[in-house]
Order: sequence, then structure tokens, then C-alpha cells
Amino acid sequence: MKLCYGIDISGSEPVVVRAERLRGREIISSVSVGMIEEGAACCGSMPVRSSFSRWIEVPFASERKARKVLPTLLDIQLPFPLEECSYDFPRFSSDAGSVSALGVGARRGDISQRLSEYTDKGFDIQVLDHEGIALWERALVEQPAGADGRGRLRILVNLGNKRSTLVIGKGGKYMNSHSVRSDDGGRVTRLLDIGFKGENSDRVEWIFCGAAASDNNAVESFMALAGKWCNGKKQVLSDSGTFLARAVAVRGLDDTAPCNLRSGEDVHPAVMRAMKRKTLVPLFGVAAAGVLLICSNLVAVGLLQTREDGIDKRFKSLANEVAGYNVRAMGEQAILKVERKVEERAAATAPFMMAFDAPLTGLLQKVMDLGSKKGLKYEVVSLGGSADGTGDVLIRGTAPGWNDCDSLIAMLKSRGYPVKLDRGEALADESIPFTLRTGGGK
Repeated sequence: MKLCYGIDISGSEPVVVRAERLRGREIISSVSVGMIEEGAACCGSMPVRSSFSRWIEVPFASERKARKVLPTLLDIQLPFPLEECSYDFPRFSSDAGSVSALGVGARRGDISQRLSEYTDKGFDIQVLDHEGIALWERALVEQPAGADGRGRLRILVNLGNKRSTLVIGKGGKYMNSHSVRSDDGGRVTRLLDIGFKGENSDRVEWIFCGAAASDNNAVESFMALAGKWCNGKKQVLSDSGTFLARAVAVRGLDDTAPCNLRSGEDVHPAVMRAMKRKTLVPLFGVAAAGVLLICSNLVAVGLLQTREDGIDKRFKSLANEVAGYNVRAMGEQAILKVERKVEERAAATAPFMMAFDAPLTGLLQKVMDLGSKKGLKYEVVSLGGSADGTGDVLIRGTAPGWNDCDSLIAMLKSRGYPVKLDRGEALADESIPFTLRTGGGK
């Protein structure tokens, strides 16, 4: 989120903080209830008194494996069934082959009650953060543990007039949080003794926030309730009355930071839509890639179809041209019809085609040259055969004299043709008709 409002209704009047992220910076300001922008996300908190937090250690080196058994182990530690709760594991740490996880949650009935409290005051809460975690982690931002404070015990108090929230930890690690009466010294001391068992009470740091933290007497009175833990450094956070609202507002800007206990059946419709968008974005990417691939295939198919249509047109045109008539058949049938027509035509055009074959062209030239030289007049010249020059030769015509065909016969014999010459009786012009045949040659 880029804009979020944090709402604190623990006091007599609601506290509203506006948080916005611009160019990587967080801009935080207190605003009145009426200044909440329509459609902006509102974040609230689930009180510590109505929620729980537990650290669970699992003897697995893998966080993935640990996650499978964490709900069962958390269920064992609770006085009520985990099935009745909305819960999350927002923090993990690994050490020496084991995984520690922080489990937080609340019963669904208590969550519904808390949401009703916000609704009654006119707020539509999208994110319901855990009060203790939100206070602790925001305090680490505004009041970081220094180099000498990594092992220091930290007590964070959200101080109220009647009830207060006590959050304890060591260095930067959250340990636990409790709801106490602001005047119940016995419970405060007991909780600190249990939480800091075995620790040195001299290394304690107190941090105060909340509506009553601006009253120094109230702060001193609360510290006095802590027995041996009352010593140590004391800090009151600036603008302490808006700290809880500030904490949940800023955490709401980061979708991965808050543990939203408004989940499952209670999830806000806007959060559900955002979750769907996150899920759909990669799917849209895959779909877009698929559409692009399909479009590419369609373009390719279209180009192939166009090319195929062009080939069909050229094939049909060529088939008609070769066959000499409009061939209506398609595909293989058209090819068969054209082949038959070509075979029929081949027989009729063979002599002409052979005449233009390279070997036969030379033979024809010789026949023509000798005819011109000897005065032969040809009526029929048929040079049958194949491309290698073999086949039948038929020459019919007239010669000026009886022996004028001898040179033609000699030329054909030199090419390997067995020549048979038939002469007829002299014609009126004294020319001799002749018919020259061969039975094959080269």
C-alpha cells in the first residue's frame, strides 16, 4: 500500500495517523477522524489481552519442514483449539540446526468483537495487526537498540490510565507481551521475573508510549511496581499518545510486515481483491505469453495458408496449361489426369521433341546439309529415339539420281544405324523416289 491510516481506539477518543510512502520515504502525520480519505486502507490492532503470542522451537534445519508441524505444536500450547483461531507465523529464526517461529493469533469470536468495536466508531478495518508485535517492531525503528544494547533487556510499556500493555524482549528480539492493570505491581513483577528468568536486572531499558506516558509521575509509578527490575535507562517516545496508531499505519504500508488477524472468514473484501490481483498478475503474464504464442502461430498459419493458396492457384494454372483444358480435379487426381494427357501428347510430339534434343539436333543438321548438297528433296524426316541418339530414323523424298542417297546412307551407318533403302521408279522429272529407314542407332 502507498497510503494507510492507523486507528487506535484504546482511549476515550480515537487516534488516527496517516502514513504515506513517497519516493521511498514515510510521511507520517496525525489527522482527525473526518480526514480519512475514501477508499484508503485502515489498520487497527488486536489487543494483547484478547490475543496470544508464542515462540515455538522445532528441531528442523529447514523452515519449510518446520512450517508443516508448527500449527500442531502451537495447538498444544493453547488452552483452546487452534481451529477456533486466526493465526500466523510472522517471524522465524534459525540456530544450530533448529528453527524458532513466533506464532500469534486470536480466537475468531474475539476478532469479530474487535471489528465490531471499530465499526461502531465508524471505521472499516482492513488489517488487524497484533498490538504487541506492532509496538515492539515500531519501537525498534524509532528507538533502535545500540551497539551496547544488543543483549540489553527491553521493557516496552503502552501506558494507559487503567490498563497497560507490557512488551518484553532482549536486544532486538521480541519475547512476549501481556495486558496488565496499570496499578497491579504484583502481576508486573511476576511477569518480568518469569520472562527474564536468569537475566541481570541491571541491564534493563524502559521505553514508554501511550496516552498516559506524557505524565512523568505515571511513568515513575509504573516503574516502581517492577520490583528489582525498576532500575535502568528510561525513554519516553516522542508523540507517545499516537505511537500505536503510528505503528500499525506504517506497518500497513508494507504488505509483508503486518500479521493480519483479519483473515479466513473475516478477511476484508479489499484485501481479498488485492490477494487475487497478486495471484492473477503472474497468471496474466503466462496468459499473455500464451496469447502471443497463439497469435504467432495464427500468423504463421495464415502465412502458410496464403502460401498454400498461392501454390494451389499456380498448380491449377500449370495443370490446365499442361493438360490443355480446365482440370477440375484436385490434388493427386489432378496430377493423374495431367500425367495421362502428357503421355498422350508425348507420343505425338516425340519426333519434334527429339529433333531439339542435342544429339538428334546434330543428326538433323547433317541430314539437312547432305540433302542440300546432293539436291535431295525431303517429304518426311522423322528422327525417332532418345536423348542419347538411339532410335528409328525415317526419311522419305526424291533424289536427282540413283546414287545420290549414298552419302546420306554412309553418314547414318557411321553413326551406327542399320540402314535400309528402298528406291522407286523414276518419276516424270527423272527424280528417284526413296524411303530410308533404320532399325536403331546412335
